[in-house]
Amino acid sequence: CLITKEQWRQAWSSHQQNYLNAIPRTGYQLEMLFTDRTLRFLELGGATLRDANYLAGRGYDATGSDYEPETVRIAAAAVANAALKTMVLDAFATGLPDVAFDVTYHNGLWVCFGSDQKIRQLLAEQARITSRYLVVIVHNAHNERLRRTFAERAKTDRRYDIRFFRRPELAGLLEPHGR
Repeated sequence: CLITKEQWRQAWSSHQQNYLNAIPRTGYQLEMLFTDRTLRFLELGGATLRDANYLAGRGYDATGSDYEPETVRIAAAAVANAALKTMVLDAFATGLPDVAFDVTYHNGLWVCFGSDQKIRQLLAEQARITSRYLVVIVHNAHNERLRRTFAERAKTDRRYDIRFFRRPELAGLLEPHGR
């Protein structure tokens, strides 16, 4: 998944409609976990902004972001939701003030980075801008069937060439940021 900005833009623009038509599972899960509609949400590395869009549509203060300006423009135009805020952000250095959002989350952003050092950098920035709840969603390395499916698909589509995580590995990465 280590691809250039141009490859990222092309991948998301060519597959965007499929992702937008998919159920916003992360949005549903966040809505069930966080019922307080006064919380401010930031989706990092959102690409299609599907989950932030869902939350905004349900009355949450939700902002969707990605590091590639064209991806954000395409996604914002596709969802056309006046309640959704969008930002172009580099998740490694957002430029946001400390504790700018109550809840920050990403759905699979880490799977694009093979280096624990890069993930620690992403996590440190996410923790810095988060006041209350930091949510990390990754692909489960314990699910052998999913790993095989992705390996097969990766032969023809680089979007499936990703990193999977095991529970102990996640615990080790997240432990320094537990509050």
